[in-house]
Amino acid sequence: MKKTLIIFGLVFILVTSMQFAVSAKQNGKEIAVVIPDYEIMLDDASVYYYDSLYPFLNYKGVTYFPATFEYCKSMDLACGFIENEAFLIAYNPSDQSVPVYETTVNTKENTVVVPTYNIIINGKKTDNTSLEYPFFNFRGVTYVPMTWDFAVNEFGWTLDFAGNKLTITTEPKLYTSLGQLVEVGREELIFSEYGYFEMPQPDGTVQNIPGVIYYSVSFETGETTRRDDYVLNNTNTGKINNDVVDVSVKDGYVYYGEQQLSGVFIKEATPGFVKPDDVHTVDYQVNMYKTDKYAPLTVCELNVYTANRCNDGSAYGTNSDYTYLLHDGKMIFIGTNTEVSDAYVIGDYVYFNTNKYWKTIHSHALQNKALHRLSKDGTLEQINYPDYYNIEIIGIAEDKLYLKCTWSPNDYVEGSEVVTSLVSDGYFTYDGTNLEKISDYVYSTFDAVSPYGEILAINRRLGKVIKVK
Repeated sequence: MKKTLIIFGLVFILVTSMQFAVSAKQNGKEIAVVIPDYEIMLDDASVYYYDSLYPFLNYKGVTYFPATFEYCKSMDLACGFIENEAFLIAYNPSDQSVPVYETTVNTKENTVVVPTYNIIINGKKTDNTSLEYPFFNFRGVTYVPMTWDFAVNEFGWTLDFAGNKLTITTEPKLYTSLGQLVEVGREELIFSEYGYFEMPQPDGTVQNIPGVIYYSVSFETGETTRRDDYVLNNTNTGKINNDVVDVSVKDGYVYYGEQQLSGVFIKEATPGFVKPDDVHTVDYQVNMYKTDKYAPLTVCELNVYTANRCNDGSAYGTNSDYTYLLHDGKMIFIGTNTEVSDAYVIGDYVYFNTNKYWKTIHSHALQNKALHRLSKDGTLEQINYPDYYNIEIIGIAEDKLYLKCTWSPNDYVEGSEVVTSLVSDGYFTYDGTNLEKISDYVYSTFDAVSPYGEILAINRRLGKVIKVK
């Protein structure tokens, strides 16, 4: 693929040099470009751009795409603009179709301006003045060069030019998995994935044996190293204690000792409940368990299952979960179909995340997370910022929480598109009072923070580790 791109570039340098004289003046100066005459395919869709208000352009043999909001979405990107300061663009999977803009009368040759504002790609500032193929601005829109560095390395695309047609594939060829996070150390993080070990055989052959393979990622360099010498210890085996909690039901209410639990009511357990005529039996089951998985919090989950057995042999019912914190002998209601995660202590408070899930046959976690804190006296409060519907704890360092905050106005099933506002979203520290932004948004499957505040973003879709800070 790389050889294809090089040949493609050489061919178009010759072609375009005959069409106009290139005058690559930068730092707010003008350069000459052309509207290409080859077909452009984007993920099996033909791009109509010849007389579009925002056409694809070509400069010195390299194709440029217009980084409008809609084009970015259709190319698995998010973008944002801070007027006179910076244009931001980042990888962000989406299912948007190719846009069609209003038409206009375009000329073959055009003049564009190399902007003076900053260009930030996947959270990293780019020195546009030093690029052979700089970002430029045309009709008020920033144009992005589809060079190897950006198209392939940053965005994960595949480009192919053949038969006077440029084909852009934004979907990764393989969904590479960087596995599960196992341990965050002082200098590195450890993650695991399933793979194969080479096992020498007595006859001299080598057999591939499946198993769990561990890798380390350096916080300093972001480099990944296979670690066949790594051994799980008692602190990272993930062993969890789940104990039964005694509860009782009276007149539809659930009790923990003498405390009536809020948030739950079982109508089938009330004295006045009348079953439907087509139902011959009504059953309900109530069970509660507590876990030390999120120590120092004690999280309790109450499950209420009801079943209505009909005269014709069919059945229907409900299966609901209610989450509580057990603190000083009292149950504090958290929510229905709600998970607790990422508990950290700062001063007199325990900070933690919650997120909702859809409970069908399987539980489907939703992406947006809420930030809470619990005081020593049992006061629970949610920490809200109007710009951020999702506030995710990614770690702690030097008595500060490290957060990833995104606008995300809706709940999304885990793994689907995340709606972002690159101008304000990103990584933050929080000391219990102040929220301070430290880096721009980077798409990640999960993030890890070192004890010194270094951040690594793990992108499983592209098989990339990005050193954020």
